[in-house]
Amino acid sequence: MKSKIIPTIIAIVCAMFFVIMLLAILFAPELKYTTDNTVELNATIVRVVMTKNQDKVSYVVYTDEYGDKLYIENATTLINHAYFNTLGNGQKVSVLIPDSLFIYIDEVSCVPIVAMETEGHAVMTLDSSNIYEKKLRGRAIITGCVAELVSILIIIWCIVHIKSPGKRSVN
Repeated sequence: MKSKIIPTIIAIVCAMFFVIMLLAILFAPELKYTTDNTVELNATIVRVVMTKNQDKVSYVVYTDEYGDKLYIENATTLINHAYFNTLGNGQKVSVLIPDSLFIYIDEVSCVPIVAMETEGHAVMTLDSSNIYEKKLRGRAIITGCVAELVSILIIIWCIVHIKSPGKRSVN
């Protein structure tokens, strides 16, 4: 009987994990940036610094108004390189950031740029940010589904282990 306690506890924990992950997958809101849920900031560029992490290229946009708080994540797929590469010191830009972060702009260390325009040229659009967010959500759902599958397999193993008769010694 004692040997069935551990599989029972594991099964209960995995079942709870399964339910939580299922709810997260089913009810996770889809993030879509629009002009209604972003705030426009006007800024003067001081410099743009590239950071590379594995295959992802990101940029920190230093500005007179916001310092080093503005950044573009995974810029390879998001920006119009023809215009972005011309950004330089003293250039005026208009950026959109999530409005949920705007109220904390003085307190947080970085704020993602979801759209950028300079002199009438789109450097980065809301559409490109939304496509990127959709890909991220898709990857998260796939990861969640894999975790769900592993959880189901562990629960099945535990149920089989709990229901199997204990080993009997033969005299």
